Amino acid sequence: MPVENKVICAKFGKIAKILERLEIIATKELLDAPVLFTGPTGSGKEMLADYLVEHIPEDTQKDPPYEKINCIGLSKDMIESELFGHKKGAFTGALNEHTGLIESSENGILFLDEIGALSEPLQEKFLRVLEDRKIRKVGGSESEKMHVRFIAATTENRPLLPDLKHRFSYKIEVPPLKENSEEIPYLHLGDRLDCSHHY
Repeated sequence: MPVENKVICAKFGKIAKILERLEIIATKELLDAPVLFTGPTGSGKEMLADYLVEHIPEDTQKDPPYEKINCIGLSKDMIESELFGHKKGAFTGALNEHTGLIESSENGILFLDEIGALSEPLQEKFLRVLEDRKIRKVGGSESEKMHVRFIAATTENRPLLPDLKHRFSYKIEVPPLKENSEEIPYLHLGDRLDCSHHY
């Protein structure tokens, strides 16, 4: 599945080992095996998430949605509605029903960056999503079945609730690039390159 034509090339070191692991994970069924990247800011967690998505085998559906959201950028007052959606009249100003990011990613992939920025109640609600594969909109009385592959990332200073972290089947620890400058992957935006010429 192409992701903005990004190519990461790493021939040795920790990054190369991570890429090898991601290529294996990409062949697994991610619907029931969500992936979590942890590491410091600027370590390349989003690029690695893109790399994982790039290597997921194509299925019968063409161009499945791949949504990205930075949880820090969501309004604290509206973050639950943005993620889970809301019913008409659920709160003051809810004049129409709203489809949340999770529902809009149906049959696709949703990348939640800085998921640790979510409040504990929202982390607990997202944990139930991972466990039950259902969402309940704000103001709703019934849960709806959904099929979304989840990838998430968080920094070390924004830890997840233990139960939520445990629910991620694959946990990838990304080393700080400033401590491994010789292992910084080569990133090219545009035409694909022959990785054999780089790291």
